[in-house]
Amino acid sequence: MTSSSSSGPDRWVSGKHLFVLDVSPWAGIADAPNNESRVENQVAAMKLMCCSDLPDKVGVVHMGASSTRVDVPLTEKWRCEGCPLDLYAPAVEVGSIESAAVPDPKRIASALDLCLAALRAEGDHDHWSDTDLFEDDDAEAVITILLCSPPVGIHRHATALAAAARALGRARVEVNFILHPNAHSPSFDDKFSWWQASGTKCSGPRCSDADMDVLDHVFHHDFRNLLFTKDFVTTCSSYNDHYLSGCLEQSQVYDSWSRCWPSQVEEKFPRRFWDWTWLHSHARVDSPKECTERTEALAEGESEVAVSDGTGAAAEDGGPREAQ
Repeated sequence: MTSSSSSGPDRWVSGKHLFVLDVSPWAGIADAPNNESRVENQVAAMKLMCCSDLPDKVGVVHMGASSTRVDVPLTEKWRCEGCPLDLYAPAVEVGSIESAAVPDPKRIASALDLCLAALRAEGDHDHWSDTDLFEDDDAEAVITILLCSPPVGIHRHATALAAAARALGRARVEVNFILHPNAHSPSFDDKFSWWQASGTKCSGPRCSDADMDVLDHVFHHDFRNLLFTKDFVTTCSSYNDHYLSGCLEQSQVYDSWSRCWPSQVEEKFPRRFWDWTWLHSHARVDSPKECTERTEALAEGESEVAVSDGTGAAAEDGGPREAQ
């Protein structure tokens, strides 16, 4: 799930976190739980990662079908009532999937270049080179790309993508992906049969295995063995040891969200988050109310001793196992 600039899948850093959100016409499709659109689900996942890791600064880049732009410049004021992320609701590009052109295969490299430019503007990501002898492996920033539209034809622009990845590696920037099933090639469909069985299907053109192989090779990500789930929030929760590693307990994520954005927490916090059990949590938490009650009990020293295996539940196929 990480690029080669990462020293390991479970290591996260404080510092700066930039999110690339897919706002193409595919992002307007409402196939997430509770009839939520893909872009709404991306925002919820982004906020979960922010309140888990608590980076010093957060920024957001929008990636449409053919354009990219910075929507929220890196800011320290991301976790307070009324701040940019509190009521964040990005607009989706106008157009239907049927009439939309094939997404520009150069847009991911363009988005990464924008992210690096934003980091360099901070003044501390422009001094690394291939000849640095004492560079350590610690990342100074993280970029997470949430993709729900197919990266069609990206294999034809592998050189530009690799150049962007190398520049980020030299700047000690970690790159992560979360892909919607629609962003995979058709050869992945059998792995998402449970998703399509619900009546949902991939829309519009599809990328090829060659496109997936380029993403795999450039960012050193084994997409076939580290599968994403049917929506971004579920992926974050089920692979919590990676995406939400700043919190050891599910209750801590909810509590941190409450402190970051204290207004209407129960209405805004993604309830899909509770559908998955973290095996290293004290107990299953089924609702925000139970979460709060258990947190208070822990504070009073009345809870049972935790038994932790340090990982989330995993199915035999390598994907996460849903709580029973």
